[in-house]
Amino acid sequence: MNVHPCRWLLLSAAAALVGCDSQVYTAVASSDGSVVILNRYTGDVRKIQGRSIVELRRAVDPVSQLKPFSNGYVPNQPITVSGAAKYRTGTMILRVSIGPNRVPKDDAAWFIWRLHLDSLRKAANLRIQFVDADGFRIAEHTVALSDLAQTVDPNGNVFNYSDQFEIPMSEEDFRAVNNWLVGWSGYWEPYVEPDKKPQS
Repeated sequence: MNVHPCRWLLLSAAAALVGCDSQVYTAVASSDGSVVILNRYTGDVRKIQGRSIVELRRAVDPVSQLKPFSNGYVPNQPITVSGAAKYRTGTMILRVSIGPNRVPKDDAAWFIWRLHLDSLRKAANLRIQFVDADGFRIAEHTVALSDLAQTVDPNGNVFNYSDQFEIPMSEEDFRAVNNWLVGWSGYWEPYVEPDKKPQS
């Protein structure tokens, strides 16, 4: 690609003006005589014209975005644990929800599921570890099932349990959190599938 010498001067000046590192920034000369600078890491785009720098696009800071986690399960229990987190000054705000691991097939099955969850709420806990991309633990938090609020459908029937919690955490640690590991503690009453319960 042939670039007019004046363009090279403009590109060099633009790079110096924003402190460009060639591994981070890409500078492209525009037809109107300006230079567009792209930060390849953050997604920020700036336009440099003369001595002015105009911000064309600011990337969304990852720390302000919702961070969803993969679903967790407890062996031999009819639940799925789902969650997500956001960050607010010095605090991870964690949302935890528990629902059935498969939709009960009828009202009777829903009733048995709710009855079982009510029994678990007496002494069962979730032990949640937050880990980085390499699986190293950054923080942990214990959620007592008794702390989760019931969510009901229009008919007044419970279909999941959820709540949110505040966990002290630095911004650096929150950025490093890649996922969670869901464990358990306390007493978890064994669950028997409705169609496998012994006939009385």
